[in-house]
Amino acid sequence: MRKSTVAALIWHALMGLVSPVWCTFIFYFITGNGKGFGYDLRGEKDLYIISGAIQLIIYLLVTVPVFVYLIQIFRKKGKWMSLIPVLIFVAGCVCTISAIGWRAFFTPW
Repeated sequence: MRKSTVAALIWHALMGLVSPVWCTFIFYFITGNGKGFGYDLRGEKDLYIISGAIQLIIYLLVTVPVFVYLIQIFRKKGKWMSLIPVLIFVAGCVCTISAIGWRAFFTPW
């Protein structure tokens, strides 16, 4: 494998590890609950929503191009091998959620 592919795999695995937490923050910010559900943000709500939209754009920019690149590289080696980047990403997400705790991850703040 080339160095760029190995670096892309490492980046993709790292994004898989960070994604559950990052997506949770994006969700809270986009819904206007940047400090949690118990706070009344009033005028700050707009800032949180804009910040959440910017975070979503950044997340997509750092995740999707590498994912597409890896799918293309592995598809050349075999059609079934294009599942490897998906499995790496899902494994990273599962590891992070397991470290946080399944019950803690799926309950609101």
